[in-house]
Amino acid sequence: MKNDRMLAYGKNTVIDLLTYTPGQVAKLYIYDGMKKQDQHLFVDLAQEGEVNYEFVGRRTLDNFTDENHQGVVVELPPYRYSSLEAAMASAHAVNELPFFVMLDGITDPRNLGAILRSAETAGVHGIIIPKNRASGITPTVLKTATGATEHLHIIQVTNLNQTMEQMKKQGIWFVAAQMDGQTYWDERFDMPLCLVIGSEGDGISKLVEKNCDLFVSIPMKGKITSLNASVAAALLMYEVNRSRR
Repeated sequence: MKNDRMLAYGKNTVIDLLTYTPGQVAKLYIYDGMKKQDQHLFVDLAQEGEVNYEFVGRRTLDNFTDENHQGVVVELPPYRYSSLEAAMASAHAVNELPFFVMLDGITDPRNLGAILRSAETAGVHGIIIPKNRASGITPTVLKTATGATEHLHIIQVTNLNQTMEQMKKQGIWFVAAQMDGQTYWDERFDMPLCLVIGSEGDGISKLVEKNCDLFVSIPMKGKITSLNASVAAALLMYEVNRSRR
């Protein structure tokens, strides 16, 4: 197996990948000693998704990973990231105001996957993530996003601030989620914009914050003072949709 390919394993994970993102599965390996009923399940999913599969011995699977693979492993090609130009073009193609989401320091792949899933359903044209100190597209992200990665422009950049400057030249406004911002339902979002979501622990970095144009907050009545990043992102993305109607 080539070193630049990703692996995913475990019955539930592989079932989800074959069900929701078969186009991103390069090959499926099935333990030849697995129960026939389970073998038939994976073979059926592979055939439905037109995924190449092979029955192999346990030693082959054990060579792939030291963790519990449960008799099934998939090989995934490296994820191909998109570009700002492609994402912008997708907005213009449907005559919509550009709508981006920039994620600053989201390291949990499950959080990233959940944000991608919400973004796809909310009509976001592009997701921007940093190359360093953040989660990229991993098997866990693919599983959590349940197919959203196949329909989104996901852009990985080396410098968020330089990207912001580039996008501002194209008329994009940057709206950041901050605890001391204006209540989000009191704002209108009928302009080309990019929502900026920071991590739950550290929030948005100082340089990124400095480049933002508007700050909004999500009011909370309870004792807890912050939301999960994926929940906050979903609320704001759908508010953009509502505001643009």
